[in-house]
Amino acid sequence: MGFSLEDFLREKRAVIINQWVDHLKTRVGPRYSERPREELVGTVTEAYDANAHVLLYNDFSYIDRFIEKISQMRLKTGFLLSDVQMAFELFRTVVPPHIAADTTADEFLEATTRINDCLTYTIHRFSDYFQAMHQNKILEHNRQLEEEVRVRTSELMESELKYKTLVEEINDGYFVVRNELIVFANPAFCMMHGYQLQEVIGKKFYTFIDIHSRKKFIAIYEKSFQKRGAPRTFEYLRLTKDGQSHPTEILAKSTFYDNKLSTIGICRDITQRVIMEQKFRETERMAYIGQITTSLSHEIRNPLSAVQMNLQILKKNLQLKGNDRRRIDISVREVKRLENILRQMLDFAKPVHLNFNRNSLNSILISSMELLEMKFKEKNIALDIELDPDIPDIQADEEKLGQAVINLMLNALEASPAGSPIKVRSRYNSRNERNAEVVISDNGCGIPEKHLNDIFKPFFTTYCFCGGDVLPVEMYNRWESRFNIPIYQVYGSTEVGHVCYSRIDKKPKLGTIGLPLKSRECIIVNPTTLEPVSPGESGELLVSSPYTIKGYWNKPEETERTCVTVGGKVYCRMGDFVSKDEDGELYYVERSADLIKHKGYRVSASEVEAVLQDHPTVIGACVVGVPDAKVGERIKAIVVLKEDARGVGGSDLIKWCRDHLASYKVPAYIEFRDMLPKSKVGKLLRREIRDEERRRISKDSRPT
Repeated sequence: MGFSLEDFLREKRAVIINQWVDHLKTRVGPRYSERPREELVGTVTEAYDANAHVLLYNDFSYIDRFIEKISQMRLKTGFLLSDVQMAFELFRTVVPPHIAADTTADEFLEATTRINDCLTYTIHRFSDYFQAMHQNKILEHNRQLEEEVRVRTSELMESELKYKTLVEEINDGYFVVRNELIVFANPAFCMMHGYQLQEVIGKKFYTFIDIHSRKKFIAIYEKSFQKRGAPRTFEYLRLTKDGQSHPTEILAKSTFYDNKLSTIGICRDITQRVIMEQKFRETERMAYIGQITTSLSHEIRNPLSAVQMNLQILKKNLQLKGNDRRRIDISVREVKRLENILRQMLDFAKPVHLNFNRNSLNSILISSMELLEMKFKEKNIALDIELDPDIPDIQADEEKLGQAVINLMLNALEASPAGSPIKVRSRYNSRNERNAEVVISDNGCGIPEKHLNDIFKPFFTTYCFCGGDVLPVEMYNRWESRFNIPIYQVYGSTEVGHVCYSRIDKKPKLGTIGLPLKSRECIIVNPTTLEPVSPGESGELLVSSPYTIKGYWNKPEETERTCVTVGGKVYCRMGDFVSKDEDGELYYVERSADLIKHKGYRVSASEVEAVLQDHPTVIGACVVGVPDAKVGERIKAIVVLKEDARGVGGSDLIKWCRDHLASYKVPAYIEFRDMLPKSKVGKLLRREIRDEERRRISKDSRPT
């Protein structure tokens, strides 16, 4: 009986299917090895039966349906074409050995030929179908991507249009700076500075900043790229094309623009806000004056009343003649004027009331000059007086007009160099009976044009003086950044009077106490030997002058300690360590009592205080030496934090000091307090802290 392929396929069905599945799990690849065996048994069974219909009945419908099914399954799960082709090829690997065992050579050849034809059709059919499906999938994916790109592009264009509209239409200036050059600016920025767009792009940003704000702006710009960063919002003066300066607020941030590190910012004109703030501050000052005036009015009025009464008694009882009687009259009149000024200050919030009467303009001028006679003599000022005798009486408030004349004369007196004349003129124009003129002219430097608009503002000033104690550098920087007004140092003491002044014709040097007066002889010496120190070195300051005290009343020990003789001259020991620069200006180093002797070093308490006060959370600091048997004195800092300071401890401040000071200057202890002891004039009283610490050490060291 011959070989029956139908019987073979039926009898060997289970064996061949299991063997085919085993080969799929082990020989094809990771995709098939990861699939569940139950799934593979199902798909292999369908493939086996479909192949059987082709081999036995030449029916390709079953294999076609299976190819569609398996193509969708394997494409969906990411199978490779080659892996599925190999899975079909396993039928050719598994079946022939079983056929060979039961057939002759001719029967084997016929059976394998039919198997090869079947698999050739199957693999080609599968490959074409799989590729077509894969291509369709790619096309669909591309279509979806194109649609997504179209939608996102539309959204981006819409967003860009909104952003462009926002940037172009806002009233605030918007700009982008890269490498100090402006690479983008909106119309508002150009309008604020008075330029066209083409004049702005490519220009350095500093071109649009006033010279007084340029240094501050450059420092903040450079700091913005550092790790610690810079303030995002700050104020400065912008410079317009016509040379005018206007207060401006800027909000800036470092970011990437066109994939390059840049600074983007918004600048806003704050002229009106600054004006309102100035008016508010002036209102506060005036209100404060009102409070002070009210509280002191009785204290001032009582002495004035006593002076007026005594002057009137003297006038009646003394046999005064000529100028002496006139001087008494002037004094009485001026006391009354002071009382009226006090009353007017109490009523400063009320509308000014003018008391018009017929008065002689020349008489008012003469009275004002007589009142200031001694001041003119002190400065050797000669008055060139030319009063028009034809001026008729005028309708005026005598007191207020007299006060205005006195103010003008005082201004001329202060502005005039010693020995120069001041001209006082009165003129009457008969053609215009309503006009009478008073002219007071001098040879002084005059008022700078930039200050002319400010001369009638209450409390307007261009600089300040500081005395009583040396101003810390950190405090000076805060003052100048807030008010843009320099502070000049005045130095001296009760024993010797004024010693040094800072030169007001130059920007004050930080840390200096100024140039010694010509009438003061200053030397810097070693405090132990009283020998002069080498140039540039610090030492104790000794001062001698005709005004230096000779000693303290009934205090011989203190006199001996303070007044010393050097080179045959008596000098007063100031108790301050100073140094001198090449210009002859003195620099304050430390009070001798405030030098801390630590491990053989002399540590300046003020230097450590200055570093602590540079910390952004510290508002005040006092550094003293605490007695210690091993190192002489240990450094202790008493610190007052700002109200909004959070999470700052002693270890943070010690680390700050280590980063900014030599190791031997770093405080060993940090103590936090709500306030520091200060004198009535605001001078830090280190002595109280130092004495307090020494009392505590003494108490702790007592035997129990």
